[in-house]
Amino acid sequence: MPVSKTNSGTCVSASSRVEDKDGNLICGMGKLGPWGLYFFGNWDAWRTAYCFSHRRDKLLKSFRQGKINLITLIYSIFLKVKDAAHKS
Repeated sequence: MPVSKTNSGTCVSASSRVEDKDGNLICGMGKLGPWGLYFFGNWDAWRTAYCFSHRRDKLLKSFRQGKINLITLIYSIFLKVKDAAHKS
């Protein structure tokens, strides 16, 4: 879970999970740090929208959770290419 420190020294964390009625994860969202928002802000907004619009499809769990790693980023590129091919 992402954690950030406030000026008072209190640690604050933020995350949320959206599940369907059967308890399956639709989308997980966490707080990205300042560098994360700069580099991955658009990706996270796109990923969240994609997860909600494809809630019944089988997607990579780390993609649904919003974990930023090499596999998830490659998977995102795959999905974007697949989506673009579908639209044309």
